[in-house]
Amino acid sequence: YQRRVHGEFPRAALMSGKGGKSSGGIPAELSAQLAANPGMLAALQQGLAGQGQLQQLPAEISKRVNALKNLQVKHTELQVQFEKEILQLEEKYQAQHKPLYEKSATIISGEYEPTEEETKFGSDDEEDEEAPASSQPIKGIPSFWLTVLQNNEYTAQMIEEHDVPILEHLTNLVVEPFYGEQTGFRLHFFFSPNEFFTETELVKTYFLSYEAEEHALAFDGPSYDKAEGSAISWKDGKNVTVKVEKKKQKKKGGKDAGKTRTITKTVKQPSFFQFFSPPQVPEGDDVDEEAEEYQMAQLMISSDFEIGDIIKEKIVPSAVLWFTGEASMEDEDDYDGEEEDYDDEEDEDGHSHGGHGGHGHSHGDDDDDDEEDDEPPPPKAGKGGKGGKGKGAAPPANPEC
Repeated sequence: YQRRVHGEFPRAALMSGKGGKSSGGIPAELSAQLAANPGMLAALQQGLAGQGQLQQLPAEISKRVNALKNLQVKHTELQVQFEKEILQLEEKYQAQHKPLYEKSATIISGEYEPTEEETKFGSDDEEDEEAPASSQPIKGIPSFWLTVLQNNEYTAQMIEEHDVPILEHLTNLVVEPFYGEQTGFRLHFFFSPNEFFTETELVKTYFLSYEAEEHALAFDGPSYDKAEGSAISWKDGKNVTVKVEKKKQKKKGGKDAGKTRTITKTVKQPSFFQFFSPPQVPEGDDVDEEAEEYQMAQLMISSDFEIGDIIKEKIVPSAVLWFTGEASMEDEDDYDGEEEDYDDEEDEDGHSHGGHGGHGHSHGDDDDDDEEDDEPPPPKAGKGGKGGKGKGAAPPANPEC
């Protein structure tokens, strides 16, 4: 179940170098016609490509296709080598980013107070609004990482109300890539001493593979191997990942018939801290890969890895922008607001053409349309806003929801 680091599952058909033959074949007389008619061949290929029957083409054409596949395998080998060299470049620049992350952490925690020069941002022409003065001294930036996670639409979906008091104690979030024979990354969550658990650091580790299968026809990037999470030592009565359910049972027979008893049962409940108990795919010879349980486990693992990758690639590198609400998971946000710079124009036959994101054509004498145009536009998708969760593409499912 290899997965791409920045996407969904790879195309299975491209990961195999051989490919199975379809039970159906191309009649001999048709093969002869195809050999003599390239146009018919091209048309038939378009229809057969999705059915895996290209192997049934005339022998001489099939041999040429195999030669192209051998060249494709060499392309894949080069792509694997390219990805490995990119990894070496990433390792080089990770070392240069590290002191910047460390200084950011001291500012957030209040260990370091920026100089007047360091607090200036933007051109001299920009005038900052006068910020209100606090009645009491404030150390660092309180609730920085909680706000960051709440402002990303993916991690926000993981945070329940009972998680918030714990995440108020989150003081730093550090990404630690590791390289060598085993490649991957660790996410370090640092906490101040609190009433919920004894640890001051929780770690989530993802292991990746930069190898392609033998005779692979494509390499879509490193694949996910497995994930591990820290065990959490919850203090008595403070475990937010479970809840206690009580159920009354009535005895049906015997001398105590009619009497009731209360049964208590501990069950999992949605929580951000389920993130540290990564899902596992069922293994063994008797596993049915078509079963709903197996498919659900695959979905949960894919969702878990996507969250880890978002934290590594999007959230931590741009943490201040998530804190202020300026960051978004939507690339289209680069164009947000531009439609306001354009006025509707009418062509010669009276049709009105909206700017970017318009609603198509409208006739000037349509009263209903005019009334609708007076209504305020709906909120733009994908904008997290300050404290918002955003409305971009559907976030990965919470494994425990």
